[in-house]
Amino acid sequence: MIGHVLSMDWHVVNAIGMQMDLLKTLALGMCATLLTCSVFAKQSVITVLAPNNYFPPSLLKQFETEFSATVNVINYNDVRIRDELFESYSEKIDIALIDKQGLLYYIEKNDVANLANLKVTKQRIDEHLQALAPTQSDFARLISYTSFGVLYNQSETTLPKTWSQILNPSSGLIDKVALPGTYNNAMTVALLSLSKTKSDDWHTEISSAGRKLQAARNANPNLFSFAAQDVLSEKIYIAPMKDTAAAPLMKLNPNLTFGYPENLTRVFHEYAFVHSLTQNIDGAVQFMNFITRSDSLHAIELQSGVSSAEKDLTDVQNSDLFDFFISDPANVQFELLKSSVFERVSNEK
Repeated sequence: MIGHVLSMDWHVVNAIGMQMDLLKTLALGMCATLLTCSVFAKQSVITVLAPNNYFPPSLLKQFETEFSATVNVINYNDVRIRDELFESYSEKIDIALIDKQGLLYYIEKNDVANLANLKVTKQRIDEHLQALAPTQSDFARLISYTSFGVLYNQSETTLPKTWSQILNPSSGLIDKVALPGTYNNAMTVALLSLSKTKSDDWHTEISSAGRKLQAARNANPNLFSFAAQDVLSEKIYIAPMKDTAAAPLMKLNPNLTFGYPENLTRVFHEYAFVHSLTQNIDGAVQFMNFITRSDSLHAIELQSGVSSAEKDLTDVQNSDLFDFFISDPANVQFELLKSSVFERVSNEK
């Protein structure tokens, strides 16, 4: 058996966006496991490999208190980096948290070498999805959330505490805000800067994608829901953008408020860029179909995602898209974010 494939109740953590109670339970469960292991109990330093930002500073502090040891976290942003870290540090890693097809797996030291044997059946993914989103509307809302990972340097004594600190160009922190993957990193910086004067290739590409999405909406007004009135019913829009960029949306919907979290150690959903682009699963499928037929850079990544089915992008079935997006939620999260922001930016001009 490969370490501990976490059970479906409190152990499996959704890679789309974690709740605080799940984080705390995972932390306590790992603490209990490690404290009963004589090997870990004697160590002064415990090394953990984990997806970026799965361990905010508050949890690290809790771990170190429980272990009476230093917890060294090695973060990874995508599969390629994760595999490289395994090759370089496999002998030094005590615990590995592996996000695999939407589930989070906890693997102990002796089983790290067996990572390649880790398998997740589609049935298990479906069970997990069913538990998270039992109805079509729940599924639509699930894929309409986008969480930002904030890269931080553990050697720093102080961390940014507000979005305004991150977004202020003089802070030099703008390049530390990212979603998994090199492509997403660059695109996220473009989104956060919201600059209309950039001439870099990635800015040109994302602007082009925004125009294509706007044209698609003009052709079919019911394809997407971008209006400020259509965001979640709580009327709270927590957005990583400057006040000046938020102002036009506030005019569209006076009941809409913008929240800027005071503390970045809060769990993802408390400072996620929340938006609702689809009202049901059919709308989600329409969106998936559209982005596979765009000529954005993301279509290139989609090709690799469906190649195992030996299909061309022009002949992708909905089931293939569903499997691809569920196996890597960051794909749909990022495209939703990209289209949402640039639709609104285009409307400002």
